[in-house]
Amino acid sequence: MMFFVHERRCDRGQSETLGVVLLVGVSVVAAVAVATTGYAAITSDQERVGMAQAERGLSQFDSRSSEVALGRSSGTRVDFGLPDDRGTMTAHPDAGWLRVRYTDLTAQRDPNSATVANVTLGAVVFRQDDRTVGYQGGGVFRSQGTGSVLVSRPEFHYRNGTLTVPIVQTGGDAVGAGTLQVTPNGTTRAFPDATRNLTNTVDNSTVVVTVKSRYYRAWGEFFSTYTPGIVSVDDARRTASVQFISLPDGEGVEGGIIATAESGDLALAGTGAYVDSYDSTSGPYNDTVSSAGVVKAVGDVQISADATIDANVEAGKDVRVEESSSLVTGDADYTDELVNDGTIGGSTNEIDGVPTVLPIDSLVYSRFRDTRASNDNDAANAIGGVDLTDGTLDVSSGDQVTLDSGRYYVDELRIDGGELVLDTTGGNVTLAVRNWVRIQRSGGTAGRIRVEGDGVVKLYLPSQRDTRVSFTGSGNAPTRDVNFFVGKGSAVTVPGDRAPQFRVYAPQETDVAIAGSNSNPAEFTGLVYAPDGLSLSGSAYVKQADVYGGLVSGQIILGQYGQVHYDQNLDDLLLPRASRISRLEFVHVAVHRMNVTSG
Repeated sequence: MMFFVHERRCDRGQSETLGVVLLVGVSVVAAVAVATTGYAAITSDQERVGMAQAERGLSQFDSRSSEVALGRSSGTRVDFGLPDDRGTMTAHPDAGWLRVRYTDLTAQRDPNSATVANVTLGAVVFRQDDRTVGYQGGGVFRSQGTGSVLVSRPEFHYRNGTLTVPIVQTGGDAVGAGTLQVTPNGTTRAFPDATRNLTNTVDNSTVVVTVKSRYYRAWGEFFSTYTPGIVSVDDARRTASVQFISLPDGEGVEGGIIATAESGDLALAGTGAYVDSYDSTSGPYNDTVSSAGVVKAVGDVQISADATIDANVEAGKDVRVEESSSLVTGDADYTDELVNDGTIGGSTNEIDGVPTVLPIDSLVYSRFRDTRASNDNDAANAIGGVDLTDGTLDVSSGDQVTLDSGRYYVDELRIDGGELVLDTTGGNVTLAVRNWVRIQRSGGTAGRIRVEGDGVVKLYLPSQRDTRVSFTGSGNAPTRDVNFFVGKGSAVTVPGDRAPQFRVYAPQETDVAIAGSNSNPAEFTGLVYAPDGLSLSGSAYVKQADVYGGLVSGQIILGQYGQVHYDQNLDDLLLPRASRISRLEFVHVAVHRMNVTSG
């Protein structure tokens, strides 16, 4: 018994000792954890303070160094006040570049493209791990990983038709400095430059500014926010570009088919391919058919098989009538070379090129956003028996949907064997379709869009995604990815073949196919207007189909029995321009150099 009691007392004594040890251990661990956490928090706070202080210092540096670079100060000294253990400022004279290219589109044979400036920008950078804040080109930017944001604007302005690009070039050898000395190193004016025939005012021309930089996304943000130009960002090349355009006032479509890309063709490549014209102001095609039209290409015009152009031809490069059965009834105007193995009924003339048609991307995106933000989708159910509140419009086989005058937005417009009636009797109809339009057969019934009344239908198609469809030709590929498609037996029709009443406005990368079959030809009445400019991004393909109106795209191919009947009524159509397109009149570009050394 005594042994038992004694044993219990020994257990209690060991437990108390062990408890003390554990308590001390827990306390030590907790203290270490608190100290570690506290140290990490303090370090993180210090790093944040360091980045914020560097950002404030570079903003001050931006303001004071710009005075030096632009010739308003003979020099300056900036103390960033950074603790030695929190980072330093370093000059990187080889960081990034800025290029300005000017193209005079009136020089039609070979547009006068000139590199106005191509300058290494340099930068002053503060770095912590994968984060930086840097001064470049007169602006301040912040980055982390692959992303970047704008802190303060570069020296770059567009105001009332005048583009001013003061390129600030940062040289010098400052390494690991907390204080920097800035001195001017000369200025060179690049535009205007009378010795290179670069004079103000500019007309019918483009100016493209491209920046390659660690902060290229932030440059793109700046271009988009503070300029009215057309902006593009290339992640693969780490560049941002903005295009400014000087255009004549809006004018009609002077040609049945126009291929706008320098590297693209206008090709009549299939048996029975045919082009002629008519004038819907006097009557439908069958009553007013003529050979008064013209087809144009900035690149080559190629005519093969027994294809016929019952019109005049203008080519910015070659005209190639390649087979004995190929025919041009009118004149053939060429720039580089004429190959005539067939028949040309009119005269042949060497010309000084064909001007391109510039993209309308900004217009399409702007009108699309406006319609998406304010539309009549809620009323569509009462109008046409279809619910558009979810942003879709499907018209299935045997169904008919009618939309009255108004503004409507959908993601995709899918007509599979049904009919969409656009009734313009009470006014115009605007359709904004984000991705694609597909009009095709289903269950043996053709799809159709039918315009009623005398009003205008404007379809804005940003072409953000495409749809896969099946048809043969142009390489015999069984399926294609396109943005606008009219398939076998399907049609877009307008009363009296009046093409200006149905207009498709699309950006340069849009792909169009109007493709039927021998027993079920397709038909389209209207204008597809998706110019590429000089680059080749989009295309239009017509096979076993009749187009009444006009096509404007980067490259155009007419396959077997692909026929385009140009509506001369389009001559009088004033094409809209984007609300954000710059009306460029004057350009000023100068390179301002400065040296940054440890102070």
